[in-house]
Amino acid sequence: MPTDGIVISGRATLDESAVSGEGTPVIKVTGNTVSAGNTLIDGYIDLTVTHLVHENSIASMKAAVHTAQGSDARFADLADQFASYLLPFAASAAIMSLLVWTMVNRFVRNRSWGASVVDGLTYAIAVLAVSCPCALALAVRPSKTFNESLADGRSLL
Repeated sequence: MPTDGIVISGRATLDESAVSGEGTPVIKVTGNTVSAGNTLIDGYIDLTVTHLVHENSIASMKAAVHTAQGSDARFADLADQFASYLLPFAASAAIMSLLVWTMVNRFVRNRSWGASVVDGLTYAIAVLAVSCPCALALAVRPSKTFNESLADGRSLL
């Protein structure tokens, strides 16, 4: 169906799965409403158009999706806020790890200062890699953008 309307005569079986997701065909008779995007399987119907193509149900769904895409999602803002609180703790843990492992290697294991600092840096970098919220903050927006472009490329509104 090219646009929304009301059946004024006829009887037809329509596939509404593209709009509603319902896989079972629906029989439409006089007085029933028909949404844009439905597919005529069998029969015939005459319609009175209730909405022009740029105002129909699919156009309003597309407008809602584009509005949602333009605004930041709550989870992205939540991830940013969480990252801003976690970053000082992650940096502190990495510095503590650097100091502790440098001292352990120098005074307990009797290694040289150079080897102790390198080993301490290795542990500090590992702590940062595991605990830094940067990955969380950076991963949310690209994954949202990728999913939106994937859906748009497959014409999923």
